[in-house]
Amino acid sequence: MLTKVSICCFVLALAVIVKASSQTDAFGGFQNELKYIVSLDDSHLPEHGQKIIMSKEDGSQYECVLPTTRLPQQDDTSKEATVFVQSDPAKLLRPMHTKCFYIVKDYWTYEVCPGKHVSQFHDENRIRSPEFSLGLFDAEQGLKLSETDGNYREQYINGSSDRRTELVYICGVSEGIASVLENVPLQYTIQLSTPAICDASKPRSVEQILAVLADKCLYRKESWWTFEFCYGRHIKQFHQEKQGEQIVQTSEFMLGYYNQAANEELVRAKNTIISKEFTVESVRSPFRQKTYRQIYSNGTACDVTTGKRRAEVRFQCPPTPEESQTLLTSVEEISTCNYRLTVSCPLLCSHPELAVPTEESFSHTIKCRRKQDGQSGVVVL
Repeated sequence: MLTKVSICCFVLALAVIVKASSQTDAFGGFQNELKYIVSLDDSHLPEHGQKIIMSKEDGSQYECVLPTTRLPQQDDTSKEATVFVQSDPAKLLRPMHTKCFYIVKDYWTYEVCPGKHVSQFHDENRIRSPEFSLGLFDAEQGLKLSETDGNYREQYINGSSDRRTELVYICGVSEGIASVLENVPLQYTIQLSTPAICDASKPRSVEQILAVLADKCLYRKESWWTFEFCYGRHIKQFHQEKQGEQIVQTSEFMLGYYNQAANEELVRAKNTIISKEFTVESVRSPFRQKTYRQIYSNGTACDVTTGKRRAEVRFQCPPTPEESQTLLTSVEEISTCNYRLTVSCPLLCSHPELAVPTEESFSHTIKCRRKQDGQSGVVVL
């Protein structure tokens, strides 16, 4: 029997607050908000933890083990983790089957209606001519997971002149057609990007999650300067202004290029994830949020230090669930020609090391079993 109780409610839980009151320093005042799950029928108690005897109002006594009281994400900052989310990819992708997506490539427009059909046509004043079917959805095969790249795929068959298409769902920050390839005549591979598949049932490291940013650049304007961050490539600081009918770039500094050797060393040393103190309204107490970092170096020479400009980029799960876009949220010059950028990326919230905790994540389980006759101990009334 599992019962969730507030710490101030029942006689059984009352014993906990006496013990937990000594943990103020560990929780920074947060323990008054802690909730506990009390399990009264555990036949096997944990080996570690403080053991006490507690009584219910009916007089029955239980031997209980108090949980270790520490905030989640406080320790083991160097530990790398992967995500394993038990989700049904077919259900995640079901909303895609109510939409159609389009992309124009040179002369042709491609239409992808997941779960229905794929078409190729030329649009001339809203008239489709010529038009070819690239395949109808093969419901017998359905959605399948590829063992080679871990992506989910659908087959579309029996198109015009026996054309066929393989539709590949890839994790992306937005929905849309990412690429169209005609690998051999009349056989196509189309990649369809969607955030829904990012939480599918497969392990994902931080690097795999962030790979969707590989061809993206993020921008932030601060006063006179505009900052450009292109994931895995470079960071640039520039100023542009209008001269006549043209926008002209008048000043530019490179803040760094992706340093592959330095970042590979961070991964080997398990030092890519670091923590910082953060306050989130939903949990009403500061906690150590973890961020993932990358190094960019060898930028434009610095006039003051004579060295090259460099930057560290920190990626984090947005502190509030309302944030749904990947954004460059801040740029700081922490010392002369040494910069720190913060990127808020909702996809990282699916990673257990980087997720922002909710109040529910501060729950603890008190495991108890019925006290045997003759068992000694202190009875807490």
